Amino acid sequence: MAKRKRADRRAGGVFAGVLGLLVVAVVGFAASPVVAADIKPIELKWANFQTKEADSIPPLMDWLKAIETKSNGALKPKMYFVGEIAETKDLVPLCRTGSIQVISTPPVYYTGMFPLNSVLQQYYPLKGLQESEWVKLYFLEHAS
Repeated sequence: MAKRKRADRRAGGVFAGVLGLLVVAVVGFAASPVVAADIKPIELKWANFQTKEADSIPPLMDWLKAIETKSNGALKPKMYFVGEIAETKDLVPLCRTGSIQVISTPPVYYTGMFPLNSVLQQYYPLKGLQESEWVKLYFLEHAS
């Protein structure tokens, strides 16, 4: 019988403790309002290996504007073109250290850092016209 009374008291104490924590949490969160205007936008440095005049840049710039719009201004990407922030060969190390947040660069410069890309950069001679036509047709069918 004494064990039963102790168990009831222990359960009552646990219940009271949980109820007390719940009240403190509700009152605490209600007393400290979080204002969304306090959040500063995150500025992303984006380094590109191409010049401003490249054909692929206008759609990329439209995409950057869309990122800013869709994030309601929380993300503000800033594009840096070839040579403005660093040389192309230095972009990956700078991105790894956090100096640059986003990079667009060809993997041919980094075959040591990304060894699987070096396989894709190798030259595979074709045996003849028939094989080269087959490769051409395959890429035309599967490219998109």
